[in-house]
Order: sequence, then structure tokens, then C-alpha cells
Amino acid sequence: MTTVEPPQLADGRWPTAPCSASSCGAPVVWAYTERGKTMPVDAQPSPIGSLELVDRGERTPLARFVPVEARLSTDALHTSHFVTCAKADSFRRRPRHA
Repeated sequence: MTTVEPPQLADGRWPTAPCSASSCGAPVVWAYTERGKTMPVDAQPSPIGSLELVDRGERTPLARFVPVEARLSTDALHTSHFVTCAKADSFRRRPRHA
């Protein structure tokens, strides 16, 4: 019988998943942007973070951009995983040619 590990929780609230980029595997939280798009966010807060994960009462938080002047007063900011993923190029869309 195999045991299944319970999901880790980022900030104690949201489940994390491994990055799906080839062999990155870093833990990420999937969040909605203020424009309604989904984006991967590093599960661990970072000193260079610019995103606040906002609880909306659902499993998927809102990733809210925090302006530079407000970052010193905000704890636990996160970074877009597109910034830190070593395999980010595998996610980039190729431009469409007319």
C-alpha cells in the first residue's frame, strides 16, 4: 500500500503543486491575476517579491501587485514563478506570424 503525502500549503492556506516545466519541479501556488488570468507564483515568500497572495475564500488566491513604495510595510511577498523558473522559456508563447 502506498501513502499519499498531503499537499503542502503556501502561507498555511493554499495548496502547492510542482512546476510543470521540464525538470524544474519547484513548489508553486496557482493564483489569479487582477485581470482574471492564472499564473504560477513561488510558494515561498521572497525578499524580492512583488506579489501579495490575497485570500478570496477559495482554493485559488488573487496575486495582487504591490507597488514599490508599499513593499516595506507588507510581509511575505511572493515572486511570479515566470521570473525565477530556470525553464521559463518552455512556457513562453511564440509570436504569431501574420
